[in-house]
Amino acid sequence: MAAPRVKTPPFLFLLLVLLCGGILFVIWLGRRPERPLVSVNLIGQTNDTAGTIFYIFEATNAASRAWRVSYQTQVPEGPTSYPPMSQQKLWVFDAPLPAESALSFAFPAPREALATWCVVLFYEDPPAAWRGHVNNLAKAMGASKRVVDDFPRKYVRSQNISKP
Repeated sequence: MAAPRVKTPPFLFLLLVLLCGGILFVIWLGRRPERPLVSVNLIGQTNDTAGTIFYIFEATNAASRAWRVSYQTQVPEGPTSYPPMSQQKLWVFDAPLPAESALSFAFPAPREALATWCVVLFYEDPPAAWRGHVNNLAKAMGASKRVVDDFPRKYVRSQNISKP
């Protein structure tokens, strides 16, 4: 005597296909490369009436929220990078970068750069509540300085630019 054949209802088969498809979709979303929220790129150069070459950069905000940004030049020498003091007056702090927008700015090549230099753009994350609590607790215990930064800083760099 043959075993009775079990009939699977079609909706269970459809539910299984949809479930597998949903899992594959979530895996695919997780593997997509994440688009950077903020980027900075060299877009051209110009010169002033004295003949000084200025390099034009564009900071792009792809996020749906605004950021406060600061930008400066840096000289990558070997394993370290340092900000050139000859351009300290040119650094910009706390500039607004609206949501889904771009900001153009220019710098001359720093005098300290031996071979290459770049621009670094810092942007701020909103302060997490725990950061303030930790700093307040440390202050109550007698600490004279903050234990953690109020705003964690993120940054992006332009490509290295060869000094002319």
